[in-house]
Amino acid sequence: MFNFLDSMIQFLLDNLGLIIVLLLFVVNLGRKRNSKKQRKQNHSDKKASSSQDGSNKSNRKGATSQMNKESQQAKQKRNANNRQRNRQTETVNQKNVAKTTQQKPERIRQQRANVAQTSRDSLNKRQTIKSANQLSSKKPSTKKQSKKAYLGKKNLVNAMIYKEILDKPLSLRDENK
Repeated sequence: MFNFLDSMIQFLLDNLGLIIVLLLFVVNLGRKRNSKKQRKQNHSDKKASSSQDGSNKSNRKGATSQMNKESQQAKQKRNANNRQRNRQTETVNQKNVAKTTQQKPERIRQQRANVAQTSRDSLNKRQTIKSANQLSSKKPSTKKQSKKAYLGKKNLVNAMIYKEILDKPLSLRDENK
């Protein structure tokens, strides 16, 4: 029994490279078969989906046309509602115009009185503002005089010297002064 297992192990070790190549070949064939099956399935799926796409396209066309019809119907309803509202407002406006034509003379008188009153009020306001301005202008004005800085001749000369020194570049300045 041990001789048989020992001989098998010896055979496998001697032909290990050949066995590995054989196993790789078998695995590669299995992969090719699986990939062919997947391609066939994908191809059949594409055919099925393309036939479904055609039906989906027709369904989409139907759905879009239905949506367009619904939107057109909604627009028509809105337009009808707007027309009805306009008719109602026109009748109300006509009634209001009829009332206003009867009340026109009274309104004109009131408007004229209001305009006259507002013009009188604005004239009075202007006069009060002018009189207030005249009263305020009569008050004595106190102007504050600004104090000017005065330097004596000696201080002025020193200031001019310092200015000239500071205007020079650092390399030209005297460090003694």
